[in-house]
Amino acid sequence: MNAILGLSEQLSFSNLDERQSFFVKNISDSAKSLLLIINDILDLSKIEAGKMNFEKNPFQLKLVLESVGNILRPKAEEKGLNFSIEDESSIEKSHISDEIRIRQILINVISNAIKFTPRGSIRVIVRNLATEEDKQLIEFNCIDTGVGISKEALTHLFEDFFQEDRIGNAIKETGSGLGLSITNSIVKMMGGEIDFISDVNKGTEVKIRLPLEVNKRYFVENKIEELQSNILEGKHVLLADDCNLNRMIFKLMLNNMKISVDEVDNGFDAVEKVFSNKYDLVLMDIQMPVMDGVTALYAILKKFDDSIPVIALTAAAFNSEVKHMSILGFADCITKPIDQKRLEHKLIHFFNNNKAGKEKFNMIHENAIKNIKVISGGDKVQESKLMSSFLEEVNFALVSWKESVQNHDWEFAKKILHRQKVMINSIGIDSYDLLIEELENDTLPKSESEYKLMYNQLIRLFQGFKDRFSVKAD
Repeated sequence: MNAILGLSEQLSFSNLDERQSFFVKNISDSAKSLLLIINDILDLSKIEAGKMNFEKNPFQLKLVLESVGNILRPKAEEKGLNFSIEDESSIEKSHISDEIRIRQILINVISNAIKFTPRGSIRVIVRNLATEEDKQLIEFNCIDTGVGISKEALTHLFEDFFQEDRIGNAIKETGSGLGLSITNSIVKMMGGEIDFISDVNKGTEVKIRLPLEVNKRYFVENKIEELQSNILEGKHVLLADDCNLNRMIFKLMLNNMKISVDEVDNGFDAVEKVFSNKYDLVLMDIQMPVMDGVTALYAILKKFDDSIPVIALTAAAFNSEVKHMSILGFADCITKPIDQKRLEHKLIHFFNNNKAGKEKFNMIHENAIKNIKVISGGDKVQESKLMSSFLEEVNFALVSWKESVQNHDWEFAKKILHRQKVMINSIGIDSYDLLIEELENDTLPKSESEYKLMYNQLIRLFQGFKDRFSVKAD
């Protein structure tokens, strides 16, 4: 699917006539729809596990409606149905929410309407019900003239795998029976509501109400992106991915942004390239032969700290997986598949906002010093004693963790972490909470490279305390 989406997007950038452009756009839109169907298979387990992932990104609702219409209109017209999507002018141009999930909701509901409507029409009306501060309550109203739903079936409509057993002249349709159950859960998780009004042979009306945050920065962001897109020009990027198609697509996208790209198909070659060339950024796939992305990151950080940022490329969509990449020390995480516009926006944002590790550590150290002064109550003698005690603990932890990493003794390392956790919390270093939580969680399997990456972050933090606080103590 990543290949279909990526290649169709690149094809859309070529010289196409109007008819060809229409076909390419519908290939892309249909591929996105198919990707959603594939993801439906996983969505049920995500919902049950409480790991459904929701993004918060700027998007234009009008473009989503156009895309959904382009995907579903041919199917409706094939059945001889009148099909329309109407939206009010009072709806803002841009909102912040999960575009993919909204698209999924609409496709599931409208597809069902088309499936169970043998004649007549499908009409989708999108309204702004209310505007409050920076939010709009948007209603999606799908009205069909189909076979309808019995009152008894309405009570079971959102149950997993439920399909109404119809008798007589009703059209028999097959499906997984998961679409509406998943749709209902997603709508509720997004803070919305969904209602069905229906009866046999009288059609169905589905009302979905979703609160959407208004993107007040829409025009400013467009202008900024236009002005700052040249920040990418001339950047030198290393792309590491074992899939030829993925590399080809990413390289095409990056070249379109005037970024020069070197590519490798495994982590070992990536490390060799980084050691012998100068890169502004490394895009690193996680699962690769010879050496995986996590092990490669460890080798790069060991030699260069984080002066060469490494962004993880992963197909995993769980929030927990994305957080895990950050905990390991990746500068950011990009989930596949990604289109060129989103990739460009992501990279522009990254290069504009990425702070070097030294700067981040300086901020942590300064805050720690301020907190020690607060704890000592302004008493210089107490402050000096507290600083000395702190440095003793820092030195002890450094020696212990370095020994643990060298000997791969993670149980001993965890005991030291447990001892240091109180001190870390007492001086207000809360940016390492997720790292500490994951290290102490024995139910999460960790590779040797993952342990090394996580404890080396603590070693670097404490080494910075030693260097900085020793000078302060003197």
